Amino acid sequence: MPGVPNTAEYRRGRVTVAPEPSATTAAARTLGTWLRTLRTATPADPAGAAAVPGRRRRLTQVEVARAAEVTPRAYQAVEQGHRLPGPRLIAGIAHALDMTAVQREYLRRLASPAPPTPASAPAPYIHHDTIRTLVAQFACPAFAYDRLWQVIATNDPMTRLVADLAAPDAPNLLLWFFTSPTARQIVVDWPGAATDLMGQFRHLYALHPQDPALADILTHLVAVSTEASALWDCGVVAGEPAPRLCRMRIDGHIVEIITVYLRSGGPQGPIRVACFLPPADAGAAWTTHLG
Repeated sequence: MPGVPNTAEYRRGRVTVAPEPSATTAAARTLGTWLRTLRTATPADPAGAAAVPGRRRRLTQVEVARAAEVTPRAYQAVEQGHRLPGPRLIAGIAHALDMTAVQREYLRRLASPAPPTPASAPAPYIHHDTIRTLVAQFACPAFAYDRLWQVIATNDPMTRLVADLAAPDAPNLLLWFFTSPTARQIVVDWPGAATDLMGQFRHLYALHPQDPALADILTHLVAVSTEASALWDCGVVAGEPAPRLCRMRIDGHIVEIITVYLRSGGPQGPIRVACFLPPADAGAAWTTHLG
């Protein structure tokens, strides 16, 4: 790479300096960890294997390599994060681990990290005050959050409905979802929604493997939530990076949520504005009650 000394040049210097990992290196490490998680969670074919009472045998690297029709060394290099697989190896690994269509797409995305895009005109910056003004206009509960799921605006009905999500210290939506008792009470099918949400976070993490802010969120999330940690460890992945809150149960009604994406420049990235739709069986009284 132009402008970056090679390893030998670093060794010849008086001070040892490790070059900053590239997007390819970060993607290779993320991919390797994910493949190891999938492999160790996949039971091996018992045919021809010595059964161990009370123990479920897992696939070995050699068995994955054999099923993928590659050498063990080639697969091991991928799982250890030393290299990214090419098209043939991608297809072989996907077959060996019996991946779903979503997992195959995630594998291809990690194996082909996007190159830096040419500089282009930045999206106009939308000031937080503008977002707050917009959210305040909704009659139904509404809130806005940035690309890191940081809540940046809530309206009065939302504050009355979910006070801990409208706290002054700008809570993170992911952390709220996994740590707040309120989330477990009002989110319909919380376990399913949690699986979906963590899978989408993993997808976003693959898109930006070098983003320190995402790494910080992940570190905090798995430290404070055993459910989030377990979902991350089991390698769950979803097909879309945009988070959803699914449906919520409010005042005995099942409420749908619609999300609008606003393109915005600056470190906040795209802004998402989520609004609770009035239940079809509740009428205007529901909105008046919350307001």
